[in-house]
Amino acid sequence: MAELPKVSKRKRVAKNRKKAWRKYSNIQDVEDFLEEQRQQLRTGGLASEKKDQDLFFEDKKAPKAVKKNTGLVKKRGPIQHKVDWRLLPNPRVPPAPKAFPRKAKRPGKRVLEVRAKESQGLVSANKRRRLKESEEQRSLYQETRQREKTRQEIGRATYDVWGDNAAKVIKKGGIEADEHFLRVTKNKRTKLPPRYQDKPSKLPAVEIVAPGASYNPSLEDHQALINATYEEELKKQKDEDRLERWHKIPKLTAQQVQETFISEMSAGLFPEEADCGTGPVTAGGEGDDVLPNPPTTYENRKTKKRKRKEKELKEKEKQVKAEKLQRIRQNEVYRLRSIKKEIAEEAAKSEAERAKREQRKKEMENVPKAFGHHKLEEEPMVIKLSDELVGSLRELKPEGHLLRDRYKSFQKRNIIETRTWKRGQKAQYKEYEKKSHKEITA
Repeated sequence: MAELPKVSKRKRVAKNRKKAWRKYSNIQDVEDFLEEQRQQLRTGGLASEKKDQDLFFEDKKAPKAVKKNTGLVKKRGPIQHKVDWRLLPNPRVPPAPKAFPRKAKRPGKRVLEVRAKESQGLVSANKRRRLKESEEQRSLYQETRQREKTRQEIGRATYDVWGDNAAKVIKKGGIEADEHFLRVTKNKRTKLPPRYQDKPSKLPAVEIVAPGASYNPSLEDHQALINATYEEELKKQKDEDRLERWHKIPKLTAQQVQETFISEMSAGLFPEEADCGTGPVTAGGEGDDVLPNPPTTYENRKTKKRKRKEKELKEKEKQVKAEKLQRIRQNEVYRLRSIKKEIAEEAAKSEAERAKREQRKKEMENVPKAFGHHKLEEEPMVIKLSDELVGSLRELKPEGHLLRDRYKSFQKRNIIETRTWKRGQKAQYKEYEKKSHKEITA
């Protein structure tokens, strides 16, 4: 409810005299009217005496465009209260200095070296990699932004799934596929590791056997398979013979090993061994100790003159070596062709080694890796002798086991680790005779 204006109480005074009438009468409205008329006379005449054409005019200017307030930028309104002015910074007052200003940290030696190299145009491999990644991300962002802009202009992009354009879209990186996944499932696709789709091994899932293992092979293929099987069995037999020969070597018992160790460790500690003739014998037939550096006689001693000459000779040899090295360095200028040839030979050698490493790496891709503690045992080759071959599939006898073949294939392709069957321990039961049974038997 609006508050009513307060009405002042009218003064009750006598106005029977002119002095009291002038004192207590309110003539402010008359004064304002007369002041307004005088103002109009000063500015061109009374408004009541002027025509409408002099008082009003027609606005022919174009209206200004009103800027829509999108709500993105909120302007700060004027400060209503005087107290809020205290919160604003005073431009006439400088900021207070810090009591303990932090000194600028001097860059280290490593940082200075890196800056010097960058000023010369030398950039590290790590920084080059980061620059390359940022450039790729920037280009990808620009492509995505341009695609979104085009899509907003022309509407939703459509293409033939079975046409040639579909393959191009899929090769771009799966951006359209991600957008379709997000639009249909309303969930963001999980980012997979870059090597998620890579297989652990390049070996095929199903290996094709040799042509000699067919139910109706040619003579050459069958003979080649028989020879390969013979070589494999011969190698196994050689390994078994070697193990058998090793087991035939007489082994020392623990007591014999201990006695041998004690005799070796205590050799030369007891004087009885020297008396028996087992000790070391000197050249003169006596057991006296021979000094490594025998005493020098007076005639063979080194004098100061001899020492000085030896020192001068060493310095001269050192100087000759330094001069020779200096000459070799100076002559290096005149053998630029040979130096270039040596550099080319080293480059060719390193390139050949690199190609050899690449070839070895490709070959190792088809070899099963050591994926477990146990060694992978290859399955024996399936072979049929000449008298076992039949001419039709109806008479063919199946060999091998499908599950065992798949299990070995998983181990070869490093999908599962190599395992061995381990016999479980038998539960040990305690045997006792029940009291009730004992009473019955008794």
